[in-house]
Amino acid sequence: MILVLSDGGSKSDELYRFFDILNLPSIFHFSSFSEAGTFGKGNTIVGKASFKSFRRILIKNHISCIVDIIDAPMSAASRIMIEAAKELNIPLIKVITPIFRLNPGIAENIGVPVNYDYSYNSVAELVNNIYGNVLFLARPYNVKSVADLVFDRGALYTPIPSGVEFDVELALEFGIPLLNVIAVDNFSGAAGIENVINMVDAKLIVTDSSSEVFDKLEAASRTGCGVVFIQNTGFEYEYIVDDFDKLSELLTRFEPYAVSDSEEDNYNDRQGGEV
Repeated sequence: MILVLSDGGSKSDELYRFFDILNLPSIFHFSSFSEAGTFGKGNTIVGKASFKSFRRILIKNHISCIVDIIDAPMSAASRIMIEAAKELNIPLIKVITPIFRLNPGIAENIGVPVNYDYSYNSVAELVNNIYGNVLFLARPYNVKSVADLVFDRGALYTPIPSGVEFDVELALEFGIPLLNVIAVDNFSGAAGIENVINMVDAKLIVTDSSSEVFDKLEAASRTGCGVVFIQNTGFEYEYIVDDFDKLSELLTRFEPYAVSDSEEDNYNDRQGGEV
């Protein structure tokens, strides 16, 4: 049995369908009902879990492998699960969203200088050596994690949707000066992104792969911007994959490592009975 640690989104559905094709039994865990959404296929566990409850889930369900597909780095659920998996010697695989799902060579074809980096430290080091402004098109936690390591935050910019009132709370989440969080009517699509690049005179785009990857590349090619894709796991994982085929290869290696009945009995004895 495989336990999937998820924070919702389309990746859960994709992985479920992938497991279904391979005829692999699985349980999906979500920390909240909002994360679970309409996901109701197979076995589903919803609720914040402690180390003890995660450990119990792993043993009672004879979990042979854990797959962590949570997007947010350093999530509490991931941290606790890492410790539980380590104690029970159950392999844990981190699956990150692939940056290019359709055509890995698209960046080269467009002619845009592109870097891929899973380390906030090295991205910040690159930004520190850029002469000029840097435009972030990424989720707030990704922007803040890099910005916290940058010397000159005055050169960092990010757009947010314009509205009736400026969303100060959202702006603060990015960790850059408020004046550099600019309200824009439309920064979607290649034309909209190009407009923002020109607005802040950006020399580099730092982005994640959450949306509009190809539009970002096209806008960068029109303006001569470089592009850095960031995607940080927040923890050190022994196994990290960005492809379901690679995941399948790892799963076949870990099949023999299911928690045994004797381990479950020993755990129940230590707890004073069934849990």
